Amino acid sequence: MSRSPHIVLKPHETKNRKLLEWPIPPGAADLVEEYVQKFRPALADSACPYLFPGGNRCGCASQGSVSTNIVKAVAREAGVRINVHLLRHFAAYLYLKRHPGRYGVVAKILGHKNVATTVSFYDAFEEAAAAKAFDAVLDAERRATRVTAVAARSRRAPRQAPTSRRRA
Repeated sequence: MSRSPHIVLKPHETKNRKLLEWPIPPGAADLVEEYVQKFRPALADSACPYLFPGGNRCGCASQGSVSTNIVKAVAREAGVRINVHLLRHFAAYLYLKRHPGRYGVVAKILGHKNVATTVSFYDAFEEAAAAKAFDAVLDAERRATRVTAVAARSRRAPRQAPTSRRRA
C-alpha cells in the first residue's frame, strides 16, 4: 500500500485558526517511515495515533517538548542556537531568495490570511535576490540584442574605405 504522508495542523493549533496541510516530500517521508518503524515502537504503544508520543506511551507529546528536542538536535548537529519559529522564517527566506516576489506561495505555506503580512515581513530580505534576478534579465536582453546587432551589421553592404586625395 502506497501512502502519501502529510503534516496537518488543525485550526485550533495555528495562530490564525487556519487549517494547514502539506504533503511530506518523498525523501523526508522515508525518514519519517524509518522513525516510525525503528524508533517509535520504543516510545509508544502501537495504537497511539501520534507521531511524537508523550510520556504515557499513548498521549501526544507537548509542543514544548517537541520544540525543545528540535532546538537541541539543531544545536548538536549544526552548532547553532535557533528557535522553532525561526525555521519558518528561514524556509521563507530561502524560497524567496530563489524566487523573488513570490509572496503568495510563502503566504500559503505560512498560513497568512493576507499576503500583505508576508510582503511586509519578507520584502527587505529579498532585495539582493531581486536585484540579481533583474540583472539576469537585463544581461540576457543585452546578449540577445548584441546578436541581433551583429547579424544586422553583416547584412549591410560593406562600406568603402575612404580614399585619400593628394595634392600635386
